[in-house]
Amino acid sequence: MASEIEIERIRKNNVEWRLLVRGLLRQAEQDALRDKDFGFLESLSARTWQEQLSYRQAEWLLDIRTGVERVSSYMGFSLRSLMQGCYESRFGLDDEDQVWIAAIHESGRTSLRRNEARRIYNLAKHLGEIDGD
Repeated sequence: MASEIEIERIRKNNVEWRLLVRGLLRQAEQDALRDKDFGFLESLSARTWQEQLSYRQAEWLLDIRTGVERVSSYMGFSLRSLMQGCYESRFGLDDEDQVWIAAIHESGRTSLRRNEARRIYNLAKHLGEIDGD
């Protein structure tokens, strides 16, 4: 979930949200978006340059970004090292998380979607791989 500061920043910056919409529409060709999300992005791309987004529209746009954007680091940590640490300590997790970590490790991916990165980060904190602050 995006912060209020980020939501306000993007909703008022029509150049930035338009670039984000274009990028997400290009990425939608590779990652399957829900029809509702794809329709929302298309409706935004048809708006005039002078329009600002509502708070809810900016929030939705950033939620879509969070669902599809791939990152290789999160909160200043390399995801590769977080994934490795979580994999090595996975037996301290519940069964669902163990299976998920093992699948990520076996895939050999070095980048994850932002929401997956958040999950890895939280699991690493839980396992003591990083400080809990």
